Amino acid sequence: MGYMHFSIKVADFDQWKALLLADKKAQFDEGLSLVSLWRCTDDPNRAFFIMEASSEERARAFLAPARAAKSRKNAGVLEFEWCFVEKEELSPIK
Repeated sequence: MGYMHFSIKVADFDQWKALLLADKKAQFDEGLSLVSLWRCTDDPNRAFFIMEASSEERARAFLAPARAAKSRKNAGVLEFEWCFVEKEELSPIK
């Protein structure tokens, strides 16, 4: 199990968010689940979100450009980046 960080710029945040949430079953079927979503206050059409992925291979296949390009276009996605992330432990401030 791992986590993925996404950075996205869209034409219309509310439209994109509705489509993201409507796609939850397909995401779940590919082992992905939305953990958290942030919207930029300076640019309301830019967002960041974290998804949990049960399989890196399945997540990569689900997000492959050839497979997801049409749905991104239909959702008004202008910019899209993602990466697998791991938590770094920080030392407490003393």
